[in-house]
Amino acid sequence: MNMTVQKISVAQAEDILKEQNTQNYRKRLNNNHVEFLAREMSNNRWKLNGETIKFDTLGNLRDGQHRLAACVRSGKTLTTCVLKGLPLDGIDVTYDTGKARLASDLLEHAGFSNANALGAIIRLTLGYIASPNTACLNYKASNVEILNAAIANPEFATSCQLARPLARFAPGKLVGFLNFVQTQLYGQGFADDFFTTLRTGDHDAGDGDPAWALREFYTSLRHGTDRKGRKRDALEILAITISASNYAVLERPVKFLRWQRFGPKRQAFPRFLDDERLVLKGT
Repeated sequence: MNMTVQKISVAQAEDILKEQNTQNYRKRLNNNHVEFLAREMSNNRWKLNGETIKFDTLGNLRDGQHRLAACVRSGKTLTTCVLKGLPLDGIDVTYDTGKARLASDLLEHAGFSNANALGAIIRLTLGYIASPNTACLNYKASNVEILNAAIANPEFATSCQLARPLARFAPGKLVGFLNFVQTQLYGQGFADDFFTTLRTGDHDAGDGDPAWALREFYTSLRHGTDRKGRKRDALEILAITISASNYAVLERPVKFLRWQRFGPKRQAFPRFLDDERLVLKGT
């Protein structure tokens, strides 16, 4: 076997995918993964990291079709390690058995506490900014993207800490995300008032306080289903979380929070009011 470091142009990547990709994994391209890699390359976050583009002894591409497709999509030259002459026996049974490095590993190494929760909050925020719709939960952020956001936006760590006491009845990722967004868009005072009611259940405004209604909704999640026996999914919970915040911004009372996802009265996925002002530093 022979390994070298090469610069693969867009034209070369196209040729490899067209002529030498007949045996690669015997898998179809994952378009979401290609889009993720292309975004990393376009933003110059893709670095030479020791991972190889692999060819077997017959010249077939065996590993790297997503990176090559991302090279084509981004229009960026790919600098990578290239391994040629990979033996045919055992290829399919020994790939990808190592443990992947997680964003939480980088966050912990950088000194952040509650790294798993912090990474989840940042990932959701990045997803919402990129796609403030039903696709935001499927956003794939790179480890470096998450780490850069944590370093440049220390408010994330604060929101993560505030969310911890609520984990006994509320989804921590959503609560931390909500606090961060409210702080950025509507100010610290608004976010603090909302979270005091959310945490304690006290509501001087009487029946119809949106934060109190959200607390009641979160508490109901412990039963797994709504009052009609339907299971709540992550998208519905996120939509109702955003709706509660919007009611509070508009100072509109609400007793029961719901999102009509299907049927003749179905509602569009809600967006935070004034969310065009939501911008992260360092990304």
